[in-house]
Amino acid sequence: MIALSPLPALAAEEAPRVRDLTPNQLTDGPGLSAHEALAACAPAAAVAMARALGLDPTLDEAVDLARGVGWTAGFGMSGAKNQAHLLAYLGVAARLGDGEGIDWELVIRHVSGGNPVILIAPGHYFVAEGYDPETEVFDFGNSAAVLRAASGRRLFAPDELGSLGFGEPTQAIFLERPLLARSARGHVLFASKQASMRPRTLDAY
Repeated sequence: MIALSPLPALAAEEAPRVRDLTPNQLTDGPGLSAHEALAACAPAAAVAMARALGLDPTLDEAVDLARGVGWTAGFGMSGAKNQAHLLAYLGVAARLGDGEGIDWELVIRHVSGGNPVILIAPGHYFVAEGYDPETEVFDFGNSAAVLRAASGRRLFAPDELGSLGFGEPTQAIFLERPLLARSARGHVLFASKQASMRPRTLDAY
């Protein structure tokens, strides 16, 4: 179980100029209460995977489906297997990574091949949307930028994620889709998006 209360403070970023795969869990679910939005990182991650396949569920729709697989506003998503069930309900074929721990080389291959990857930390669900081999950092999109400790940043190396207040990722979920030989998402507007976002803060409970 991923306990999301109490939470480190979060930051609600301004809407990006280019649509992200991962919705902003704090602002993109108009039907969610503030408490529900704080716990909506797993449904937001599921929406990102669906968008990568050309599907377009809303965050509200993903949260409604998540309730049926064990998600609650008090505890978030109840485990990686239930997250996989949520993805299936959204029409997304995905698989859990083998064993505990993250195979970062495999994550790099998937992200560079056009497939985002969900990375599950003890208290948060991250989505790796892009990867820059020159700097060896991932673009975690809104899944990182909404965290107050990130100060609006979305670009992090794997060993920096633990500093964001939710622990280090220990499990991954991969799309069951062939990888592209070359993906334009390997450099997903890192510089322009990073420079354009100035987050405002939202106090945690």
